[in-house]
Amino acid sequence: MDFQEIGGKLDRFASWLDRQKQRAEPTLDKVLLYTGLNAGTVWGAASIVDNSEFSDPTNALLMMGTGAVLTAANCSPKVKEKLSPKLGKANLWLDTKRPLSWAKSLGLAGLVGASLYGLSPYLGQVTDDFGNMQIAEAHVDDSIPDPEPIAQPDADKTKTIEGKSPIVANAKARPEVYNHLGFTGETEINFKNIKLDDKFSKNGRIQRTLRWSPIYNAIEEVYGLEENVLAGMIMEESVGSILLPNSSGDGGIGLTHVQGTTAGNYGLVIYGSSSSAHDPKHGKQINEMLEACNYDIACVQTKDERGHPIKVLDTAARIVTEGKKKHGKGKGSDPKDIFGVEYYRAPAKVGRNTTWKYQDRVYNWKELIEDETAIKKARKDFENRNPNVKFDDYIEAFHETADDWGLETYVNAMKN
Repeated sequence: MDFQEIGGKLDRFASWLDRQKQRAEPTLDKVLLYTGLNAGTVWGAASIVDNSEFSDPTNALLMMGTGAVLTAANCSPKVKEKLSPKLGKANLWLDTKRPLSWAKSLGLAGLVGASLYGLSPYLGQVTDDFGNMQIAEAHVDDSIPDPEPIAQPDADKTKTIEGKSPIVANAKARPEVYNHLGFTGETEINFKNIKLDDKFSKNGRIQRTLRWSPIYNAIEEVYGLEENVLAGMIMEESVGSILLPNSSGDGGIGLTHVQGTTAGNYGLVIYGSSSSAHDPKHGKQINEMLEACNYDIACVQTKDERGHPIKVLDTAARIVTEGKKKHGKGKGSDPKDIFGVEYYRAPAKVGRNTTWKYQDRVYNWKELIEDETAIKKARKDFENRNPNVKFDDYIEAFHETADDWGLETYVNAMKN
């Protein structure tokens, strides 16, 4: 077969393809145009929501407005009367110029492809939402008092609260060592009436978060995470107050505010039940549990494992590690933790503005808790508020409770 014969076949194929296109005109172009414009509009609205920090109701109204505009534009007789004749004439004229006709159709197809490609991350997020895999919002609630994180067990308080029992966790995802971790309460803490800075202040976050450093540093080492990256997440999420639910009241609790559905998916037993990533009903159940336990951690951690610092921080570390593996490598030889931190915030939005802002805040807190000047300020503030107590003694007393939570058991099990 020579080149002339090949060229003839290509010409015949091109002519056949052009005839098929002419048969599909002008319907083909109408479908491409309306699909591209509708998908592009939805993509634009979704991008605005994604790149903003509007409240959920505002975002919902924005998307409802977008739907209303699209419905009006697609169905309004007036719009069709004004646009259809003009577009129809222009389209017929272009179709008489075959190269221009092809350029037009390919351009419209490109618009559709670009719009659908832009929408693909949001479709993935919808899939995650229906799969109950979204991660907690990074907020805390100032309306709940800041409880002392350590208390002695009370037999009366650790009984199952009437009418409520923990849900069964995902057994496949549950590390076996969790079954051997509890809280002994053997270490006594004699500090009473300790005053800390406001929980949302820099001093307050440092003062509360440093209490857990033996635990989060050990877990970071187990998973090969950057030192104090979990500390940054704690400061962003719970400000170091282990029994502080998130501000939206939608079911997140624990040092790194894990949602109920996420906790179940990763093997934690939670109190009550949760059916979605943002579950106000479960948030009410959490408040009920806290009040019934009188904010006693010895009681709470038996009802909901997010109240156990090792279990909840290990879960956070597993999620961060999972995100690192899924989202490639950084400049070094190992995947960068920032991808895992973004994944923790929202798995379907890694690399987008929402998760980038989250990891940026986390790393700012990480840098703060590593800043000796900032720690000195927190120490001075504490000792001004508590003249008879040294800050280092206060922190060291909490560090001694790490084995009450089973830290040695955890580390040995994970290393082996």
